[in-house]
Amino acid sequence: MVPGVRTSGQPCRVLLYEGNELVRAGVVSILEAEPDISVVAEAINGGAIGALIRRHAPNVVVCDGEAALRSVFAELPVIAMCESSEELDHVVRAGVRGIVLRSDARRQLVRAVREVVAGNAYIAPSAAGYILDLLGARIPAVDPVVSRGFDMLTAREREVLRMIALGFSTAEVAGTLCRSRATIKSHISHLLAKLGVQDRGQAIVLAYRVGLVSVGEMRSEPRPAAADFCAVLSG
Repeated sequence: MVPGVRTSGQPCRVLLYEGNELVRAGVVSILEAEPDISVVAEAINGGAIGALIRRHAPNVVVCDGEAALRSVFAELPVIAMCESSEELDHVVRAGVRGIVLRSDARRQLVRAVREVVAGNAYIAPSAAGYILDLLGARIPAVDPVVSRGFDMLTAREREVLRMIALGFSTAEVAGTLCRSRATIKSHISHLLAKLGVQDRGQAIVLAYRVGLVSVGEMRSEPRPAAADFCAVLSG
C-alpha cells in the first residue's frame, strides 16, 4: 500500500503521534470505536516516524499542534489537535489538512479523519471563527470594483457562493439544489469571472468580507474550504 492512499473499502489508517500517554490512550479509544478507522501505529517522539510510515503505510497523521510544525511526515496529510491561538496560527501556515481543538477532539476528530482521508480539508467549527479572524486581518478591504462584481451575480450564483462559503462541497451544492455537478461548476466559473478572482478560496473570503455570509451562519458540522483559507494565509 502506498502511504497516504486509501484502498477502497479499507479502514482509514491513522498514525498517531502524541507524547502524552493519557491523551494518546483517549484518542485511540475515540478512533478505534469507529468501524472504518484503525490506529495502525503510535509514536511518542519524532525519531521513529519514518520507519512507522514505511512499515504501516498510514493514510493520515493525527498529532498535536507542536508536532505538526517540527516533524516531517513524508507528505502525508496531517490533522493537528491544537490547544492555543498561537498553535492555530502556526499550523494553518504549516499547511495541515485538518484542524481540531484538543478540548473538542472527542466530537470532531472522527469527522476530521474521514474528511481528510477522503481528500477534503477540515476545520472544526470551534476553530473556524479564529481562522476567519486571521483571514480578516490579512485580506485587504473589498474595493468598489469587487463590490460591483457582487452586484452582477445572479440570484442562483449568489446562492451557490453562499453555500460553498458555508462549507458545502460542489457535490453537496448540486444535490441540495437538484442540479448536476457540471451546472454548479459552471455557476462557480461564472461567479469567479464576475468577481475578478482566480479561485473559490478568494471568492469565499470576499463573500465574508462583503457580508454575504457570516461566521454565525456556518453549519454545525461544516466542511470549510480549509485548503483555500490556508493558501490565502500563506500567500
